[in-house]
Amino acid sequence: MGPCLVNSVLANLLFQDFQIINPGKAGIYFVWGNVAIDHGFVVGAQGGGIVAFQVHGLHVTNCNLLSNKEAGVLMQGIHPTLGQVGIVIQGNTIQNTQSIYGLYGDGIMATLFPAEQSLVASLLNNQIIKSERAGSSSFGADLSLAGNNIFCSPFDLDGEFFPSPSGIPYKFNDLVGNLCGCPRIPLEGGGCEVTSSTLTPPPPVGELQ
Repeated sequence: MGPCLVNSVLANLLFQDFQIINPGKAGIYFVWGNVAIDHGFVVGAQGGGIVAFQVHGLHVTNCNLLSNKEAGVLMQGIHPTLGQVGIVIQGNTIQNTQSIYGLYGDGIMATLFPAEQSLVASLLNNQIIKSERAGSSSFGADLSLAGNNIFCSPFDLDGEFFPSPSGIPYKFNDLVGNLCGCPRIPLEGGGCEVTSSTLTPPPPVGELQ
């Protein structure tokens, strides 16, 4: 049984070369930090593999996030006063992400927090395979994608307006080299399709999942 790792203070933290197996809640969860997560292995988390709430900075690289519920990586909101310094999700394998209580199940999920500016993130060279809902979803977030393989999910990319009085639009910036679909071996996917399917964002995650 692996621990949940919690940071609730604005700090620079590095998690590297670790394994978290079947935690009862999130694998790694933090609030407000500037966090780098590298060469980690999170499997079977019940409340998200990596969960970042009101994130200031986040780099997730070279991780294996397998069979986690709700999301492989869940980002919700940015720091309310300092904003963000950079969010990059790169070179990860995110596979078999599952729903929880029949909801969610996205490989990478990015959503705003009420009354905050847009969350901007780069998704680069990830393998996102067999998510139960969407390979990646944006609820009002601005996501740029390059070199990702997003395979065998009901939705490649799902974008939804963030529910607010005016409605905050999502953005997917398809840069280069993204492949989607559910190809046979060898993997030769096609272009990635953005859909809006009135999916539901998660509730605020300001307390430990």
